[in-house]
Amino acid sequence: MTSSHVMLLPLLATPTAGLLVPSTWTWMQPCVTPRRSQQIVAGLNEWLKLGDEPRELGLLPFSIEEALLPGETKEVHLYEARFLKLFTDATQKQAGCLGQLLITPGGNAAAISPLLVVDESRRRDVGVWARLKCVARVRLVEIQGTDYDFAQAIAELIFDAYEGSAWTQEERCAEGDESIDLEAQIYSVYESCFNMQQKLKAKNSANATGAKDGEDMDIVEWGHEVREEQSIIAESLAHILSRHREVLCSKGPDAPPEDSLMAAVKSGWNVTDSDEAERQLLSFAVFSLLSPAQRAQALAVRSTQERLQAGLARLLDQQKRLAAMCALIGLEVS
Repeated sequence: MTSSHVMLLPLLATPTAGLLVPSTWTWMQPCVTPRRSQQIVAGLNEWLKLGDEPRELGLLPFSIEEALLPGETKEVHLYEARFLKLFTDATQKQAGCLGQLLITPGGNAAAISPLLVVDESRRRDVGVWARLKCVARVRLVEIQGTDYDFAQAIAELIFDAYEGSAWTQEERCAEGDESIDLEAQIYSVYESCFNMQQKLKAKNSANATGAKDGEDMDIVEWGHEVREEQSIIAESLAHILSRHREVLCSKGPDAPPEDSLMAAVKSGWNVTDSDEAERQLLSFAVFSLLSPAQRAQALAVRSTQERLQAGLARLLDQQKRLAAMCALIGLEVS
């Protein structure tokens, strides 16, 4: 997939550039239960009402391995003055929106950034706790420094390319739409991987329980295995989709959610019907299970169909690997 490569922008030579090196990050700590809740009127639709593109957007730096996909969340504790200023600007001027600036090990910034919304925040004795959710993707046209030592960008939304008329699910099935078969394959292969993962987990638990002092457990070693390319499929695809849908529809703890996924993402994803919104949700959800490099690639893909095909290919690789592991220890694979 030529379009799946991560597009990169070099960091600008500003006083803030050196502060974005991962080894110098001190703005985030493991979160504990915050004390007080702060209501924020925020969201993608509100951000889009602020004016025409491109728009200014504050940037919170993360390693590219921590890239969020639409429907995913991350909790942070911000306490440095520069990031508290970034947070204040986001909540007061940008409808609670900010960009996730993804830094590569080589010191570059990915040109495609997850668009984050502050779903909830609470003041702490030092700083602020916040739950951020990814709602869409933006292209960073330009990265700039600020007087407060955080980075901001001129950004514009990016969308998947239009791939067909707004047919209903029933009409697509009647016409033999190949995308229907692709989605069915994804569900089937995922279920197979999930079932094999559960069998392997049960087998490992039984081995651990049965092992006595001084008794070696059966260990399967794989030569030339790339650990980061593996993922643990620990929940059903339906559960993942439901959770991501709920996150995208959420408008915070003190406001009713959007009525539907379509209402939540119509403008941010440029979709015209609920079926297409669900297809895009599925395409991102499949990649949420894969390696950090593959997840970052998914952000740059501008075709729902291509992302679904790539996700299926990765799942098929997982299926083969899991089937081989089951065979080695005598587990039946249905």
